[in-house]
Amino acid sequence: MASNPTSLGVTCVLATAAVLAGCKSHSPSHYVSPRIIGRVLDENTRQPIAGVEVKRVVPDYDAGTLQQVKGGETLQRTRPAQSTVDGTFDLDSQKSVALFRDLAWFTVEISFAHRNYERFVTNYTPRYATISTNGEPVIQAGEILMTPKSN
Repeated sequence: MASNPTSLGVTCVLATAAVLAGCKSHSPSHYVSPRIIGRVLDENTRQPIAGVEVKRVVPDYDAGTLQQVKGGETLQRTRPAQSTVDGTFDLDSQKSVALFRDLAWFTVEISFAHRNYERFVTNYTPRYATISTNGEPVIQAGEILMTPKSN
């Protein structure tokens, strides 16, 4: 009796899904950038700054190549966080899917921008992160001091 190629394909897909679902030690989704939490203050007055755009600095080309980022990759970028009235910000973590290898992050570069202040850029490595109970890497950035622009 000959097997039906369609039913064989469906069986393989279901078997793979069952194995992946039953495997608790390996998830295809991995954190590739941590959540970053902190507060933005004026360097001189130590007053909170509202409306600061906090975002990851992402080059316009793939790391290790000179290829331009494609439109779909640009759409996948997350929106910047905005600091609130009390200066606090919470930049969400990022995850990616990899079925056959583990993904990790090595450094994350963060930009702080406001029309009345000099742009500030800093970076964080995994040594600054703590791991939350759900496995998410979190960086407590503390107070970020921004320099007012001179007129």
